[in-house]
Amino acid sequence: MQADVVVLGLVGERGRELRAFTEEVLGPSGMARSVVVAATSDQSALSRRRAALAAMTVAEHFRDRGLQVLLLIDSITRFAEAHREVALAGGEAASLRGYPPSTAHMIMALAERAGPGAGEAGDITAIFSVLVAGSDMEEPVADILRGVLDGHVGARPADRRARPLSGDRSAALGLAQPAGRRQRGGKRVDRPGAPGAWHL
Repeated sequence: MQADVVVLGLVGERGRELRAFTEEVLGPSGMARSVVVAATSDQSALSRRRAALAAMTVAEHFRDRGLQVLLLIDSITRFAEAHREVALAGGEAASLRGYPPSTAHMIMALAERAGPGAGEAGDITAIFSVLVAGSDMEEPVADILRGVLDGHVGARPADRRARPLSGDRSAALGLAQPAGRRQRGGKRVDRPGAPGAWHL
């Protein structure tokens, strides 16, 4: 994938890792074409929740200007946990293994914003990481994302090549919304070897 701009939404990362990532991994050349939106783990739940939403808004800004955008959010699990803190403090009841019912809507609303823009706009290809406890790939956050995204790529806990930025020992499940130019109004065709394929 060729991206004009890379937007990184880092939710709940440790501050020292964030600095090392931007200075050593991205470096000056990577930062020249990247936007980093971060809320570290010591920030409020509201700030952590807003970081993912702000990263998507930044990606939409560039997409609407006709650019191809790669959006990486690490992690949707921490976004959901921050939402849980805010929603429970607001009086919403817990369900879905402790997550309030509005969690599904928040995750789906965020994921639905990725993809192709209208008319001459560009596209947003989004890669969302999900942290799962143990090897429970049926936990609510991963399950919600699998249900809403066009394509998804999984990593088993033993596959350490797909890991969250923080080096957390949890399994990572990377899920992507393909942003290839689709025919508007097409329908999705599911067949082996062609995830995200569209047909009129």
